[in-house]
Amino acid sequence: MSSVLRTAVGKKLFDSLGDLLVGNHLEQRELTVSEERHERYMATCLVTWCFDHELTENTVAGNAAIAERHFGYNTSALNTHVSGLCREAHNNRDLRGRFMQRIDTDDADSLEHSGQNQLVHDFGAFTVHRTCQPCSGDGRVSCSGCGGNGKRRCGSCGGGGTHTRMVTRTRWNGRHNESYTQSVTETCGGCGGFGKVVCTNCGGSGKQRCRACDGHGRFTDTTHVKAIAKPAWHVPALSGLSGAALTHALRRYGPQHARRLVPLELAETGYNEEDNWVVHYVGEAEVVELDVGVKATPYMVASVGSRATPIVTPPIFDQLLATELAHAVSAQNTKRLSGRQARRLFGEYCAVPVLDAGLREIAQLPKDRLGDSGAALQKVAGGFISADTSAAIGKSIRKVLDKVSPANSKVAWGLVVAIPIVLGFAFGADSLYMRTTLTAGSVIGGIMLGVIAAVLGTLIVSPAAWALSASVSAVARRRVPKSYRQRGRNWAPLKAACLSGAVVGMLGAGYGVLGTYQWAPRVRDAAAPAANWLVQNVQPSSPLHVLGIYWLPPVVATMPVVRPTEAEMYRDIQRLLIARGYLRGQADGNPGPRTQAAITRYRERQHIYGPLSTEQLLAHLRTH
Repeated sequence: MSSVLRTAVGKKLFDSLGDLLVGNHLEQRELTVSEERHERYMATCLVTWCFDHELTENTVAGNAAIAERHFGYNTSALNTHVSGLCREAHNNRDLRGRFMQRIDTDDADSLEHSGQNQLVHDFGAFTVHRTCQPCSGDGRVSCSGCGGNGKRRCGSCGGGGTHTRMVTRTRWNGRHNESYTQSVTETCGGCGGFGKVVCTNCGGSGKQRCRACDGHGRFTDTTHVKAIAKPAWHVPALSGLSGAALTHALRRYGPQHARRLVPLELAETGYNEEDNWVVHYVGEAEVVELDVGVKATPYMVASVGSRATPIVTPPIFDQLLATELAHAVSAQNTKRLSGRQARRLFGEYCAVPVLDAGLREIAQLPKDRLGDSGAALQKVAGGFISADTSAAIGKSIRKVLDKVSPANSKVAWGLVVAIPIVLGFAFGADSLYMRTTLTAGSVIGGIMLGVIAAVLGTLIVSPAAWALSASVSAVARRRVPKSYRQRGRNWAPLKAACLSGAVVGMLGAGYGVLGTYQWAPRVRDAAAPAANWLVQNVQPSSPLHVLGIYWLPPVVATMPVVRPTEAEMYRDIQRLLIARGYLRGQADGNPGPRTQAAITRYRERQHIYGPLSTEQLLAHLRTH
């Protein structure tokens, strides 16, 4: 092997491969090299600086004019001036002198500045006033409450200026006093009969402060003009050893990190046909290719630079981790990974160095990068693994970590939020308890009540759920070494808990609909045994006692039907006949001849013929 590896860079690349691969189901003797190819050639990279302008516009209410840079109310003059500065930023080469000198002075370090726009010249800020259109510059607008006249319709009389009320009076009809109702028109005391009152919004002035300009009547528009240089990174295709791979790597690394691959130096600068300034960077690339064998399977690996940075990375780990990949796919197809399976996979992954490092790397991912498990595993594997394999194993590692080193406890959350969610179901069903018929509005109201009760209750108890989850998950994470412990994410289940509460609240309203039509037991009837037990066995001062009283089914009191006696009915008939002038004297309940004669006269006057019971006669007298 020593005769094959002729260069120090080749030996360094092979040694780094051994450090990465050996131990991952691979012994040192199973890693061989059959040929080395080495080449030095020049690599050229270009940074094209395009000169442009940058405008920053801002508007404030009132006067914010900049002295000697203010254009009054002449917006067209400001636009003309700014357009001229923009053209100058594009075309004036004299403005670029200081920027270009800085690039030349920094030499190769100027690549550090080539990752973002650079300031060439700051023209400063310019201002112009603009009249507020809603108030036409006055700062005040017509009052929306009164339409600008300072008066609004009286809310007491509706603008009529008078009130009409009904009064009961008494008059003599020739035989006795009788009561009658009469409408009386009175002057409104709120507006004095005018129908209008002073508008409270504007105090009677008819004007309000303009909200658009905050009463200033004008705006100040500020335009800040800068001349900037925009960089564009370009790497021409290289034709040397592994030229395509090196070209791709340089483009991917970008100007700020390209010198990790090739020691670039500033070579020359000049303008192109589009008046863009092009900076050429040139460096000698030292590329090594090795034909290696991994368990007799041939691969070609290439690196660049004295650090032997790999640029051709075949998926060697796809072969070495075939068993782990099969287990990962099997675990991924399993709906629920058991604790026993998770511990077995955890031990299996810890026994493989690259997967052990992947476990540690994925465990420390922040919550906004939880989906980057595959990328984290690719980083640990140095790129010698395919994207599909790293994604599959990365997802499996994430599931294993969630079992052996949980970031939160869903069981703890479920125990705490179960009570408000169940109450949300009950409230949603109870909202329709006393109804015998349903409308769309009542059903929607029941759904809203159930959802709001469940979600609001979940939010109220969420701090307790967080605390219990934090305690339980912290204890669970102590079962693994510190480097494998995930960061706590104990608020993560809150969203799922609220969604579950909302769904259960809707189901509660649906159950209430079934109970209304007697297709299922009503919720209070079903809860009656538990409510009775709470009322009878819990102290009256306890909230549970109050809860039990609330969920007791309502007791409908049946009022006894009291049938009036015949004498009582005749007494009422006599009173009504006396009030109508058919009978004189006192109502004593005795249906004597005078009463019968009065009844006869009443029936003749009302054209009532045929038999009529005492109850029917009394009802007729009361309604006619």
